[in-house]
Amino acid sequence: MAFLRQTWTLTLKNWKIVSRHAVAAVFIALILPIALTTFFSFAKNLFVLPAVYGVSDPRQIRSLPNALDAAAGAGRQTVVFVNNGFADGDIDRVIDTLAQAVESAGKVALRRSSTADLRTECRSNLRGVSRCYGAVVFQSSPNEGSGGYWNYTLRSDGALRNMVVDVDSDRNDAQIYLLPLQRAVNGAIAYVQTGLNAGSSLRPQTRPVPEFIDEYPFTSMTQEERAVRIRINYQSAITNWMGVAFMTSVLFITYHLTGFIATERESGMTRLLDAMMPVKRRWHAQAARIVSYHLAFTLVYLPGWVIGSLVLRAGVFARTSVATVLAYHVLNGIAMASFSIFASSIFKKAQISGIAAVLAIILLGILAQSVSYPGTAVVAALAFLFTPCNYVYFITFMARYERVDAPTNLTEVALENPWGLSGIVLWVFLVVQIFTYPLLGAVVESKLHGTTTKGRNIVFQPGASQLDDSAVRLECFTKIYEPSALRIFFSFVSAPQEPVVAVDNLTLNVRRGQILALLGANGSGKSTTLDSIAGTSKLTSGTVTVDGTGGLGIAPQKNVMWDDLTVEQHIWIFNRLKAPGKVASKQEIRDLINSVDLDSKCKAMSKTLSGGQKRKLQLGMMLTGGSAVCCVDEVSSGIDPLSRRKIWDILLAERGRRTIVLTTHFLDEADLLADHIAILSKGRLRADGSSVELKDRLGGRYRVHVHKDAGIKNLPNVEGIQKRISFDLVSYIAPTSSLAAQIIRTLEANGIHEYRFSGPTIEDVFLQLAEEVREEEGEPAQDTNSGYNEKATSLAKSHPMDGASQRGIHLLDGRRIGYLQQAAVLFRKRVTVLKTNWIPYLAAFVIPVAAAGLVTLFIKDQTKAGCSPSEERSLDQTQGFSLSDLNWKLVIGPRSKLNLTAAASVLLPAFNAAAGGFDSGPESGTGLEFATQLLQENATLVDTFDAFQSTIVNRRIETLPGGLWLGDDSVLPTIAYIANFNGLVNPLLAQGLMNMLLSNVTVAMSWAPFATPWNPDTGNSLQFLIYTGIALSAYPGFFALYPSLERRRMVRSLQYSNGVRPLPLWLAYLAFDFTIVIASTTLITILWVVLSNIWYHVGYIFLVFLLYGLTAILLAYVISLFCKTQLSTYAWVAAGQAVMFLLYLVAYMCTVTYAPVTRVDDYLIVVHFVISAVAPVGSVVRAMFLTLNLFSTACDGQQLAANPSGVLQYGGPILYLILQSIILFGILLWPTAVPLVRRSGGSGSGIMPSPTTLPCPTRNLQMS
Repeated sequence: MAFLRQTWTLTLKNWKIVSRHAVAAVFIALILPIALTTFFSFAKNLFVLPAVYGVSDPRQIRSLPNALDAAAGAGRQTVVFVNNGFADGDIDRVIDTLAQAVESAGKVALRRSSTADLRTECRSNLRGVSRCYGAVVFQSSPNEGSGGYWNYTLRSDGALRNMVVDVDSDRNDAQIYLLPLQRAVNGAIAYVQTGLNAGSSLRPQTRPVPEFIDEYPFTSMTQEERAVRIRINYQSAITNWMGVAFMTSVLFITYHLTGFIATERESGMTRLLDAMMPVKRRWHAQAARIVSYHLAFTLVYLPGWVIGSLVLRAGVFARTSVATVLAYHVLNGIAMASFSIFASSIFKKAQISGIAAVLAIILLGILAQSVSYPGTAVVAALAFLFTPCNYVYFITFMARYERVDAPTNLTEVALENPWGLSGIVLWVFLVVQIFTYPLLGAVVESKLHGTTTKGRNIVFQPGASQLDDSAVRLECFTKIYEPSALRIFFSFVSAPQEPVVAVDNLTLNVRRGQILALLGANGSGKSTTLDSIAGTSKLTSGTVTVDGTGGLGIAPQKNVMWDDLTVEQHIWIFNRLKAPGKVASKQEIRDLINSVDLDSKCKAMSKTLSGGQKRKLQLGMMLTGGSAVCCVDEVSSGIDPLSRRKIWDILLAERGRRTIVLTTHFLDEADLLADHIAILSKGRLRADGSSVELKDRLGGRYRVHVHKDAGIKNLPNVEGIQKRISFDLVSYIAPTSSLAAQIIRTLEANGIHEYRFSGPTIEDVFLQLAEEVREEEGEPAQDTNSGYNEKATSLAKSHPMDGASQRGIHLLDGRRIGYLQQAAVLFRKRVTVLKTNWIPYLAAFVIPVAAAGLVTLFIKDQTKAGCSPSEERSLDQTQGFSLSDLNWKLVIGPRSKLNLTAAASVLLPAFNAAAGGFDSGPESGTGLEFATQLLQENATLVDTFDAFQSTIVNRRIETLPGGLWLGDDSVLPTIAYIANFNGLVNPLLAQGLMNMLLSNVTVAMSWAPFATPWNPDTGNSLQFLIYTGIALSAYPGFFALYPSLERRRMVRSLQYSNGVRPLPLWLAYLAFDFTIVIASTTLITILWVVLSNIWYHVGYIFLVFLLYGLTAILLAYVISLFCKTQLSTYAWVAAGQAVMFLLYLVAYMCTVTYAPVTRVDDYLIVVHFVISAVAPVGSVVRAMFLTLNLFSTACDGQQLAANPSGVLQYGGPILYLILQSIILFGILLWPTAVPLVRRSGGSGSGIMPSPTTLPCPTRNLQMS
């Protein structure tokens, strides 16, 4: 029951701390998972163009002038006509007619003689966008060229290839760019051809194309069926590569929880909690703490997991039951919490804990996703060992069911699954991980950070024989600090340090109700001894036995508390932890707060308290819960005299009721407080006893002081007594009380009645025993085993006779130094710190270099991208009439207007190229019969328009390319065409067939896009850019960790208060961090130059990367001024840059997709300059686009830009980065430099203040 109460108390504590940062907690635990799952639910629409499926209503085909006006908004105002050298014939007459129609609409009509001219006149960019409305390329006419019939190809932008369908709109691409131009061309041909053909028994008389023809698109799927198809395609993407992205919906607990636990461990709170919780087994306290972490954070993140899973179920896994999706995400989230506890156990410090844990999860998820067709054994191993892999495999497991439109079955293997595990097995693995990871974390934490040792025993049975009347007993206690494993490993570089014996063979008893003071110089072993008694440090050998019947209280030397909890909450928490069976009432807690003199600060958070108030709170945390044994380390260190006196009163009030073991190096404090004093020196016990006993036994110093005056010329000498003469005082020093009495008698006999007598002090005892004092004075250390019976000899050694020279401490004179010297000192300080804090800087170096090296695999064997049409590969495949892939299913009506034989005679020549197996001439019976048979087999004839429309709807899946209503008295000729695949080809074929049947003119028509330059390596280049950009976004955050640490620990304030100026400080830090950037950037550039030659002026990318590193470091410094922790600092720096990087790419792609086609390039420039103005990473993205010449970014017309330093080339990013670095450095100096300048009056730049500012002259003082 006590365990449950303690666990619940710690859980409440965790909630209170998290709630202090409610906005951040709600964002990361609730809003972010919901936003991500919402995005993933919507993301399926990013893979398809927006469209509205169904059946449209009939509309008139636009006239060409009308269509040109409709296209003018997109900037397409040019129509090109190519006669292929056939001048002054029927082709030119058709072109004359068409050109007149174009020019009458106020647009541009160009005549060209070669198709090659289109590469110049209608040059497309990589997105398939040109400034031409379209082009008509004539191959032949009945009197020109080969074939004996009209043959032409319509050309338009490749961006129109994937036609966006909206059956409710009349502005579809086919309705604006294809059908009007095709109708105008066919109309002009029919006009020229009318009257030239007299007709025959097989070929009817030529007629003009009707002035008005209706059209309407339809789709093979309904809108609902399309949504299903999109979802199925999306499931394939999840299965193949996207499943790992879904893991982010449960990922953020790892960053939060790992950092939270590591922060408590770094602050010392973890050890303090474990040591003060009264448990019979130390692992009970650890278990309560671990369970509380798990429970608190799981409940905080649970709503986000639940809502996020419901969103995913509705948007992605619609066929799977709600319970399956919900339960798995909750289970996986809990397992992620368990994994976080395990991950946190590795880290002693918090600065990179959360970052490293998240990175590990991402890499494991990528590993699971990237293994192609993994076997059952591989999946079982990865899913069993690692929660991220389990998540990826289960998401793909559900996606495989959804892909076949079936609900997920947990007990069966998914269809087309390469591994043979059912879903329930993955669930079982998760359950195992939920319990196994915390156990592993507990074991690792105990091994790496634990303080449990066999030699320390806590006795819970009153009157136990091993303690008798003692509360604490140390027997042969030894503590040795061994060199770290890392130093031993690198012993070949520098010799490892020798083991340090902190405490050597110490035996000591502390009686119940006694105040014991451990007295000694710094480094004498006091704190080590106290830590071992408290259980916050391990023993090397010996035993420490502590009476645990009344609980244990600890006040460590460094104040350990939660910044975001109040004084009352601290006392309440520790009371419930230390006395779970007998918790104090609210009034009792208030009384304790009053007793430690914090009643006025009851509701104040601990971070707002002064140093003395924090010390009082630490004592309150120690005393609450009825702790019978209290350990106080440096009880009054660093506090003012009034607070010190109050703390003494607090401790003295507890004398007799509690056993208090305290350490101090204040002699008067030990003399006043302690019932028993143990003096330590060099880790060994020199003496112990009461203050009086020690003074009597080891003090040996009775002093009689006589002030000189005009009436006293010569003071008598006393035999065997040391006489010390100073300027105005004569001191007699006697080793015993009898000799002191002899001094007084001698003075009285000589008529001297004005004197002052003092007995031995604890200071005399300490100076007599402390080896550190004698070593400092240059005297040899005494044998630690020798006695102290020869007091006079000892005194003679310690106090030389008259005239002996006294050595003082040699202090260096301060001197003013300049900014550069100060910066050099601070730079050397950073180099010194690097020796013990090198991991973040190694990561800052390795991440960009490793990423830059690995991504070159994507551009292996690539060729340099060019700009001129001749250097580009083009996608311009022609599509049109063909028998080779003829799979048509036409709907034609009315039946009465169709003569199959006459229709076949008109249509047959259009398929001439595909019918070469027999004579396809117009009079050929074999060819005509074949064409007639094709019409009979592939056409459904109807009699009414209603039947025509209903047949289209009922057979929309198989109808291709559409239907032809030849018109009657009530309905205009109408074409219906399928619009959701084959792009512009289906409307081209439908209208072509209609025009030929109505005009009786054979026209072979085809469509082709303008030559679209396309580099097949673009996809690889994009991956190169994305991975490099992520690495460049991540590494600057490591440079913010140390400045953040300095600010939080008030190191920077201490530096400023001691004369350090902001300018040299930040210059030194910038120079230190920038050296890493220079090294990594140099190596990156060398790698790229050596491994590939595709770059556009790669030297500039070196400069851009350097400037980006400089700017990103300054940005990291600025952010470190505002963030409260190292973890949040890194998160803001790295995540902020990554978000802006992704925003740049998303804005780029959205501009490409949704902007007007002729304004895309202009809009992309706006995107770059706007985003890059607020994010340094934007300039890097632009530079990488340039160096790869991705999407022809480095092109100026048909050639590479001649000036790479132009504003639209590298000059823009360079200028932006220089300006940003200047602005950021100014922001960095402003809040710190201005107040310092005001305080100093603008004088001086060195560490030491100007002598003219001192309030009074200094002089040497002779102390008596």
